Amino acid sequence: MDPGLVLVYKVVRRTEQGTLVSCLMDHPELLVEYKPGEWAEAPVGGLLVFWSRASADGFAQRLRAKTHNRYEVWECEAKESVQLPGLRVACTDMVNAVKWLWGHPCLRPVADEIRLGGFGSWPTGTWAFRRVRLLRRCEG
Repeated sequence: MDPGLVLVYKVVRRTEQGTLVSCLMDHPELLVEYKPGEWAEAPVGGLLVFWSRASADGFAQRLRAKTHNRYEVWECEAKESVQLPGLRVACTDMVNAVKWLWGHPCLRPVADEIRLGGFGSWPTGTWAFRRVRLLRRCEG
């Protein structure tokens, strides 16, 4: 493995057409399509991954419990680490808010004060990278 690459885990959603896409994002400007073996790049900020399979599995299980969507965990390579913003946007229709948050990653002092209106903290074990390449699907 290239020394600039990091082995991580990605949760993706499989569409009815069989395409692998961002697990929570539906907005066309922010949605990322993943093709195994090919590099995907973040349109804004970074692509979210998990540092451990256990964290990715736990997140995918919580998503599966809330929706009927098909979520998968993939082992992947990532490069070009980026700092996560201090807050996350839980809404998929807030493109300008997402762009603004990624442009201001040092909001940690207010992160504990804002928990309403679609904002909150990142899932445990979350990292972000500009580029991610899916390697193999994790079974189970």
